[in-house]
This record gives sequence, C-alpha cells and structure tokens, in this order.
Amino acid sequence: MTVIEKIKLLLEERDWTRYKLAKESKLPQSTITSLFSGRVKSPSTESLTKIAEALDVPVGYFLNEDEENTKKPKTHLEDSVEYFIKLLTDINIMELKWRAEDDLLNLFQGISQKYQVKFKMNNKDNNKFLNAALDLLSYSNVDVNVSLIEGLQELCEKHNVWINPLSTKEYTPYNFESEKNLIKNIDLNDKELKDKFNFTYGGDPLSEKEIDRLLAFIRMNREFDK
Repeated sequence: MTVIEKIKLLLEERDWTRYKLAKESKLPQSTITSLFSGRVKSPSTESLTKIAEALDVPVGYFLNEDEENTKKPKTHLEDSVEYFIKLLTDINIMELKWRAEDDLLNLFQGISQKYQVKFKMNNKDNNKFLNAALDLLSYSNVDVNVSLIEGLQELCEKHNVWINPLSTKEYTPYNFESEKNLIKNIDLNDKELKDKFNFTYGGDPLSEKEIDRLLAFIRMNREFDK
C-alpha cells in the first residue's frame, strides 16, 4: 500500500472527510487536495508527521510503501488475547454481554492511563475490542502485556467463560447450558423461574430487580425472533 492508500484507509475507518483531516492536522486544504489528486506523490516529512499525529498512528506506519501484501504471523500472545476477547464478546445473553464489554473497555482504559499508552476504539468496527487490545500489544511493553493478559483472564473468570485453566484443555469456554435451559423455560412465570434457577453474575447473586430486567429482556427478544 502507498502512503496515500494508507491515509485513505485510516480516514475510512474513522469516517473522516479530507476537510476533517486538514483541520485536525492543521495543514492547508490545498496540501491535502494535492495529495489525494496525485499531484504530490508523497507528503513531506513535516506534513506526514502532522497527518500521523492527527490520525493517532506512528509515522512509521506510513513507511515501507512496497511492503509485501502478507500478514505477519500472529504471536502466541496475540492468539491468547484474541481467544480471551472472543470468549467475552461471544456471550449469548445480551445484558451479560454488555457488562463484559464494559469491563473490557475499563480494563483497556486503566492500562492506557497507568502506562501512558494509547488504543483506538472504533464503534463501527466489529472487531473493535480485539483491535484495541492489539494496539496496546504493539507497544511491546512487558508491563502492558502482563497487565492485559492477567486482566483478560480475570474478566473471563468473572464472567464464567473460562473454567479450570489447569485442565488438560488450557482454555475451556463455558457452554451456557443453564442459560439455554432458562430460555427453554421462559414461558414459566417469574416466581417459578426464580425457584427453578439460580441467577448469579460473576459468582454473585443478582438482585430481584436485575432478575426481573433480565427475564423481561429475554422475553422481548424471543418475541422478536418469532
């Protein structure tokens, strides 16, 4: 990819216009127009630095225009992070999924503030949590990496999606059988359901209000699926 192609890709990811790029980078609109029209093949070092700062990427991202179109093999660390995040974002009860995603965002923000590292969170990106975590890994900071992995492990345990890490299977995702049984029996009244099931979250019992909201949410989604 050329420098211009990389800039265009970043603009698309952020839903930015060329005018927005000129404003954020404090470059003249004519400079940006010249770049995109092809009159200027590559921006000057000064312009490229301002564009990189505006787009919140390292200047090095734009270098090596003729790099091969092959993906760098994922490291074991990246594989582990991807696995944990998939467990947390694949939770099939929406209210619990939202809580897990809130915890993920809080984890990333805490690491960012503590170690002065940055990550991007594009809400239009289906892989926003994984890409944000990879942003943190890109700093190659041992403390950041350890905090990220330990934090993800703790979240998986909290949300009951990672069981018995010392078993022969290193990671064993929770199979949601209780939730499936709950959905099958959702036509029972609230009292019968509360007597039949234990409603917990992260090992702690849900309050009556939280149980009522959860049951209402499941019933509402079931109606939509009919």
